[in-house]
Amino acid sequence: MHLAADIVDELLDSFNDLYEEVELCLSNLIHGNDTEELNCLFRAIHNIKGNAGVCQLEPIVNFSHALEEVAHSLRSAQFETNELI
Repeated sequence: MHLAADIVDELLDSFNDLYEEVELCLSNLIHGNDTEELNCLFRAIHNIKGNAGVCQLEPIVNFSHALEEVAHSLRSAQFETNELI
């Protein structure tokens, strides 16, 4: 699959924005288990997975899927965020 340079640039910008969002959500979670921050984290990871899927970047898709499962477990209160730190 060959993507046009402008599409690649757009996807890279999107990945960078989403990475920054993940980083901010994780930083905020260190200070407490906030439902909105968990939702933010899940959405950002889900969008990274979707963008990677469009580019057929299977390692990123697989890694993002695993992170999505962790975020889902946190949202489902299967374990507390302070257990991860």
